[in-house]
Amino acid sequence: MTGGTGTASVRTRDPMSEPAHPRDRHPSQRRARAARHAWAPAPALVAAILSVPVLVVAAALLVWRPDWRDVQPAVVIPWALLLAGAAALTGWHLTRHRAQLVASAEAATALALEREERLDLIVSSLHEGLLFQDAQLRIQEFNESAAEILGLTERSLGRRPDELGPWQLIQDDGSPVPEEAHPAVVALRTGTRQVRVRLGLRTPTRTRWLQLTAVPVVGDGGAVEGVITTFSDVTEARDTRHALATTEAAATSAAEALSWQVRHDSLTELPNRAELVARVEEVIARRRRAALLTLDLDRFKQVNDTLGHEAGDRVLVEVARRLRDAVRSDDVVARIGGDEFAVLPSSGDRTEVVNLAERLRAVVARPLWLSQGTITLSTSVGIAFDTDGEPTTLLRDADTALHKAKEQGRDRVEVFDDSLRAETVRRAAAEQILRTALDEDGLRILYQPIVDLHTGQLVGAEALLRVIGPHRELLTPASFINVAEDTGLIVPLGSAVLEGACAQLRDWQRDLGQRAPRHVAVNVAARQLTSLLPGEVEAALDRCSLDPGQLVLELTETALIEAGREALDAVEHLHGLGVRFAIDDFGTGYSSLAYLKRFPVDIVKIDRSFTRGLGQQQHDTEIVRAVVALARSLRLTCVAEGVETEDQLLALRDLGCDHAQGYLLSRPVPGDELGGVLDRIAGAAELLGRADGPRHIRVV
Repeated sequence: MTGGTGTASVRTRDPMSEPAHPRDRHPSQRRARAARHAWAPAPALVAAILSVPVLVVAAALLVWRPDWRDVQPAVVIPWALLLAGAAALTGWHLTRHRAQLVASAEAATALALEREERLDLIVSSLHEGLLFQDAQLRIQEFNESAAEILGLTERSLGRRPDELGPWQLIQDDGSPVPEEAHPAVVALRTGTRQVRVRLGLRTPTRTRWLQLTAVPVVGDGGAVEGVITTFSDVTEARDTRHALATTEAAATSAAEALSWQVRHDSLTELPNRAELVARVEEVIARRRRAALLTLDLDRFKQVNDTLGHEAGDRVLVEVARRLRDAVRSDDVVARIGGDEFAVLPSSGDRTEVVNLAERLRAVVARPLWLSQGTITLSTSVGIAFDTDGEPTTLLRDADTALHKAKEQGRDRVEVFDDSLRAETVRRAAAEQILRTALDEDGLRILYQPIVDLHTGQLVGAEALLRVIGPHRELLTPASFINVAEDTGLIVPLGSAVLEGACAQLRDWQRDLGQRAPRHVAVNVAARQLTSLLPGEVEAALDRCSLDPGQLVLELTETALIEAGREALDAVEHLHGLGVRFAIDDFGTGYSSLAYLKRFPVDIVKIDRSFTRGLGQQQHDTEIVRAVVALARSLRLTCVAEGVETEDQLLALRDLGCDHAQGYLLSRPVPGDELGGVLDRIAGAAELLGRADGPRHIRVV
């Protein structure tokens, strides 16, 4: 077939209307079969019939030749009858032989007819279309499937397919099939099979896809006399394969997109920490020495707090762009945390890496324009060089150097060295001590009394955490607090202190009665200021049957700086319940006054660094005076820390400070020993009573 179609159907036989036996399907075969079943004479009858003419002939001879009368009839007649019987038997045998030959011929003919009928039935019932064309591609024969697929009729016989109708053979891309490329034409021209060729049959209403095989028909002389084409409709299979391919392509695309998302930061589209580790592994595998820079935007949290998280996201995107533009094409820039980035340079040369760090600091420090205005950021950079071929070690060392840069004042570059390595070892040991203490009851809570400077009475106690060290010594927060905050262990530690302090206040109220502190103060770290804190505090107060006003939560400046909307909501919720809040180390932070406006604060605590200079350093005295005046004007309670001398105690009283705590009054003691220091506190009250009245504070 090489062209279009008409519409028709082919002739079919009704097997129920024809004889069942193949040999009875043709009229001549039925007549021959009937003749064979007709009556045939036996040999004895034939011999008897033949004996009559023999006797007649013998009588005639005797009449005609009288001289033969001497021959005895008894001899002539038997011989004549014997000859007649032999002739009859010979004729009968000849008849039987002929009948057998005819029967064999008829059986062969019937078998051929049967095979022809079966072949015709098979061809007619094929699901594949079958089309026979002569050397001029005129249609000579076709089966029912071909008629159904191509729309052929009896009128299609003797015509070329391209003369039949408005259809066209097309290739996979939709382009027409050239005449010389048609499988039937190629089979006729080359005399070779064209196997499993897929083409489309396009009609005005639809396109069907066919799979064709064209086989040349070779005559006795070796010339190609025609071609037989078989074909099947593979439209559904092709559509299924196309749908599967489309689905597979979509799945592959989705998998690739998911894989990309897993390995990249969605906001900046930079590689994330997991991808950075993989790149570090590749670099280490290619060469012996690798370097890594980690960068953290200084005080980025203030951008989120003052301008909003949307502005913060724009800042991160812009910083990411600047970092990409500032490095070489084969350097890797990644975002590994909230405002923390990393750069994996292609060169591990120390000088080049340090110069790159300074260049990155410079590009980040350029003014950045937002709709709310122009801001300027700084960044701290940590640098580490590979020493053991472990990517995790390299990241840890760079992170340690970054923390060192921030501790040294921010906006600087620190390189990981032996001293920092020793610090890393110390921090790892401190982390292990903290984890062991949490698991094995290695936490101890001491309490430092807080005294009213006007009455000399015990008004409260601050809970101070201590950790039992490897040699059973008590470790102060200075040795582990940074590690606890960095590792997140500050959260379970803070929960333990909160629970223990509430329980201890309950015990004091039971054992000391009116002499018991009226409140207990507990420090709260930035990581604790989440939506979970109110529930935790309420549960602790309920278990110990305490009034919310008997609990004071002290917030450090670090906690206030890092506090976001969630933290503020938690503070406001607890304050609404009656829990009081204090700002610890007030006056040491550059923005402490802003926190008095933003947070519901009840108490300000003057840092010990200012208390120490009272009466000796004028600026310390004036700072304390200003803080006390500010607290009084805002109706806040003012507490001075670090009181170690009588002069400091009396000076604070004279300046109008409300409460004080320090070694002069009492060192931190276990909860069950607080009753033993009440006499010492009473002595302080007596001192305050004796010195009642105005005093002149000499400032040097």
